[in-house]
Amino acid sequence: MSGRRMEGLSAEQRELISMKETQLIVDFLMRERDKEIEPVFDLQLACRYPVVEKLTGLDAARVLSLLPRLAEAGILKPRPSFKIPCCSFCGSANLG
Repeated sequence: MSGRRMEGLSAEQRELISMKETQLIVDFLMRERDKEIEPVFDLQLACRYPVVEKLTGLDAARVLSLLPRLAEAGILKPRPSFKIPCCSFCGSANLG
């Protein structure tokens, strides 16, 4: 993105846009216009995003912290998929 186009962006947006991982995610979504970043259920983390993990090389925990930042910055548009009940103490979805 050119310097002139980044003038109206917040520091957080500029930081996120400059990250290689963000660029890989946005490039994927632009190329695969009919695809969405879908979560999969995981007992330990509640959900994971394996497509993003593979694209970026980030581990599941880092992906789970990056995606909400991208949504809050307006770079990604979140779409609720499903709700998972989790333990209020440890965060695990393994309630059984």
